Amino acid sequence: MRRNKGTEAGNYGIQAGGLVTGSPVQSGNTNSTVIQSTNVGAEAGALANFHQTLDKIEKQLNADRNLVIDFEQCIGFLSVAREQQFDDSEGRSTAKVMFKKLLDKCGGAPGVVSLVTSALTLLGAAQAGR
Repeated sequence: MRRNKGTEAGNYGIQAGGLVTGSPVQSGNTNSTVIQSTNVGAEAGALANFHQTLDKIEKQLNADRNLVIDFEQCIGFLSVAREQQFDDSEGRSTAKVMFKKLLDKCGGAPGVVSLVTSALTLLGAAQAGR
């Protein structure tokens, strides 16, 4: 958000931007304009390089192995996630479950948490775009 000095006399307010899907947008401000965009989800082919993200997670897991609760179990969760078809909703759902389990077991490894959170975000964007 940012402060926006309007062109009409006395119209000072907050200008907010963002994506909206499937619902009307309302503003309680007077003399204001709201622009609605369509959420198109992940770009076409964004999941094509998702395996690189999985490789980064594995590399970070190995680097932080002494910080995770159960390293072998984390590698197992990652392996199950890696086996999924990410262009399929069932595969994405299974991968999300495995990533959430991975987060539970690697709470002490911030680098892993960051990468897994990014992977979950990308899968969520892909879900929204389909």
